[in-house]
Amino acid sequence: MTDKHLGTAFVTGAAKGIGRGIVERLAADGYKIVAVDRLESVQGLGESLCAKGAEIITEVVDIRDRAAIGALMDRAAPLDVIVNNAAITSTHKFEDLTEDHFREAFDINVVGTFVVAQEGARRMRNGGRIINIASRSFAGAPQMAHYAASKTAVVGLTRSMA
Repeated sequence: MTDKHLGTAFVTGAAKGIGRGIVERLAADGYKIVAVDRLESVQGLGESLCAKGAEIITEVVDIRDRAAIGALMDRAAPLDVIVNNAAITSTHKFEDLTEDHFREAFDINVVGTFVVAQEGARRMRNGGRIINIASRSFAGAPQMAHYAASKTAVVGLTRSMA
């Protein structure tokens, strides 16, 4: 970890995979990190990075919970970077896809991204950056109509925000 503090980054979906990699890289580059996930394993990431000298707050939170997200951002403000990485996916034949699958994908992948981006923008320094992770699936994906549609919405949201 570097002694240089580049600002504060807020990362969702931070417990594993791409999100974890983003947190590790931003911490190595010198950012103070707020790492959130609905998975308890985000706490282990925090412990690991703290042991290496990183400044990190970890929180188990549902990104759709505007009050919880706002309160956490207030603790860390002002923000310089937001990375909306949290998402869910599953595979279902189109004929077997339910409204509940569709609603859950949109609620987390789109509404959650919107909530974090909007709350973060309100607490962001001039020149801050919001990065919304979509997917190549926005172009369509077999057995993932609900996921592809939600990621298409994230692309549209991002373009409109810009």
